[in-house]
Amino acid sequence: LYADWKDFDKYVQMCRNGIPEFEVEMRLRNRYGDYQWYVVNGKTIIAEDGTPETVIGTIKNVDERKREELRKADERKRDPLTRLYRRFYARELMEEYLEKQAGEDYAGLVIIDIDNFKNLCESMGNAFGDEILHNVAADLEDIFYPTDILGRSGSDEFIIMMKYIEQISDIEKKLNEVLTSLR
Repeated sequence: LYADWKDFDKYVQMCRNGIPEFEVEMRLRNRYGDYQWYVVNGKTIIAEDGTPETVIGTIKNVDERKREELRKADERKRDPLTRLYRRFYARELMEEYLEKQAGEDYAGLVIIDIDNFKNLCESMGNAFGDEILHNVAADLEDIFYPTDILGRSGSDEFIIMMKYIEQISDIEKKLNEVLTSLR
């Protein structure tokens, strides 16, 4: 859930402090309980004594445009075949996680390489290889938690950061599940 009201409250406070105007994109709940994206524009009216008197503004529904923007942004971050994160974005998420957790939690890094993948593609065809990659990615998504970071790091390589590891046996369990699914 986005911290929309927290962001909006910052702008309201800025208006109270005399900022002349603002524009913010945020989600608001509609009358059906669904969140939709809006652009909120506000202008501070200053009293004769120089203090903010009131704020007037408009709210415009930009839900369709914003969802399309977010969808396109997500597409750029994902490998088109496997739908896992591309290497650069997976790495960015991993670095961000490691910086934020500051040694409080353990994490596991798993790198998976499909042996003889190039030979397999040459003998069985690229479509067959694509199907294997797609199936491996689907298996990995089933095995690992949604909070873990899964990426495709090369033509036949996958990288996974397991978050919130309590003990080494957590990693061993997941690796055994991977080995079982790949056989």
